[in-house]
Amino acid sequence: MKVSYNLNLVIIILTGILFYAYSDILNHMLNVNIPFALVIVIYYAIISFAYKRYPFLQFLLITFMFLACYLSFINYFSLGVDEVIMALSKRSLPLFLYCNFLLPGVFFSYAANFYILTNEVSGMTKNKVAYFIIPVLIKRELIVHRYNTILESLYTRGINTKSFINKYLLLPLWIVPLFITTLMEGVESYEYNRMLKVNILNYNPTHKKYYTSWWQKLSLFLIVCLFVLKIIL
Repeated sequence: MKVSYNLNLVIIILTGILFYAYSDILNHMLNVNIPFALVIVIYYAIISFAYKRYPFLQFLLITFMFLACYLSFINYFSLGVDEVIMALSKRSLPLFLYCNFLLPGVFFSYAANFYILTNEVSGMTKNKVAYFIIPVLIKRELIVHRYNTILESLYTRGINTKSFINKYLLLPLWIVPLFITTLMEGVESYEYNRMLKVNILNYNPTHKKYYTSWWQKLSLFLIVCLFVLKIIL
């Protein structure tokens, strides 16, 4: 059996969120004033190199430079180095959402292995509700194809979807039809299984190929404890 790959990504993401949550405490302990948004970006840059996710690294650098300049100009009407550092040191909502939601979500979408996710889920839990994700996950290529089709349709309407950054700026346009068609894909697969008299609840993969190692369990336990401690304090 193999150690769960996607669970490692979850631990990496939770560790990054934990760094941000404890940034003030760490700065006080080290007697420094480090913009922890910059630390989070460096953290994800190192991880993206380790996982060889170079498109994500490109996304990381572009969005961080844009956000740093934007916050500096909005708060101090200047783009100097000192103003950028001060802007990145503030506890602002854009930085909070960027470090704790956007970067983790995009990194997981780049690095996750959705093909083995169902086997990992079956190896870690006996909750059969999790098996309902199987009809969607096994058709990931169709979903990716539909995503490309939606972008091509927007392009024919005169909307530039070829640019890497535009794909994210135009997210409100393509995420809704993609989400709806993905749900339709799951319903269609479920109805198809019913027609074949296949009970998805009785789906049992081959022998459990993935498991949760002791260090993964320990890491998750420590992360949860630190989050609880942060909330209490």
